[in-house]
Amino acid sequence: MSQSPLSITSTPSSREVITLISTANSRFFPGLLVALSTALEHASGRYDYDVKILNGGLTDQEGVILRDKLMEIGLTRGIHVSIENRILTNEELSILPIRRGSPLTNARLLVPCLFPELQRAVYLDSDVLCQRGIEEFYMALDPQCAVSACLDPHRMIKNDRTTRSKLPRRLWSMSYFNAGVIGINVDRWRKDFARMVELLSGENQWKHADQSLLNYLYCEHWNVVVAEANVCLTLKNCAENHFSKERVNIHYIGPVKPWLSRQSSCYRYEVDLMFDMASERLLGRDEKQPRTVSARSLESAKRKGFWYRFLQPGRAHLYRSVVRRCKHIPTSDDTI
Repeated sequence: MSQSPLSITSTPSSREVITLISTANSRFFPGLLVALSTALEHASGRYDYDVKILNGGLTDQEGVILRDKLMEIGLTRGIHVSIENRILTNEELSILPIRRGSPLTNARLLVPCLFPELQRAVYLDSDVLCQRGIEEFYMALDPQCAVSACLDPHRMIKNDRTTRSKLPRRLWSMSYFNAGVIGINVDRWRKDFARMVELLSGENQWKHADQSLLNYLYCEHWNVVVAEANVCLTLKNCAENHFSKERVNIHYIGPVKPWLSRQSSCYRYEVDLMFDMASERLLGRDEKQPRTVSARSLESAKRKGFWYRFLQPGRAHLYRSVVRRCKHIPTSDDTI
């Protein structure tokens, strides 16, 4: 494959190399830039990095911006960074089914085929702001586990109906991991790849795409990483708002991403501002359009803060907390 504007390498050092993989198209480029850049900014210096982009439609200009920024961070941190732009072909993407209109949803399952010599790696979703880095996922891998990951807000297998439906009841209480940031035992995945393709095709339904599938395949074969390494945004942790005080990786789960809209739900406003600050710093420009809170989201929180006090007082307290913090923030009427 010829070199693209994204692919670059320099003289390696004697340090062990972490392969860091992410995937994106132009729609997710702002998230990709923030995720990879902040992951490298929090590198310990004990490892070099081989960044592999599963490119599902980035432009050449976006590739240049990403390459230059990652190389700059590598020089600043004193680590070697190599970058490979792996453009995904239609033939490769056709191996796995499209979900929600995107052929990239399950693309990371192709890693064993795309990189036949690779043994282990860390996969990072393009909607994560790293304030901690990703090295804990790499260090948690061992030959006996297929995945290293953090506990998901679902917490147990039984709370993902599509996963539990395929497992015996005795396993329903097993822990359930979030797959947005994971360490991958690529050799193990390579052995199971045909099974993965089989499970994704036909009549099999998976509520959370390959996350549900991976929890099914590896429910007894994954190592736990500390929760701070992948904090999925929920009402509770947003209301408690420890993000600016603790070293955590913030995972912007859900369909509404901070770079896709300048309007936030009332409970995500503050963490969306944190993403804005990181993006503006990395791109070297100030965001002109202000961020607002959805008026519909705020009114809904007010209603729930009132009615939940009778049935779920703890949850009502969380809603009241985010409403108070949004008291002086501009609202907008557009739906999000």
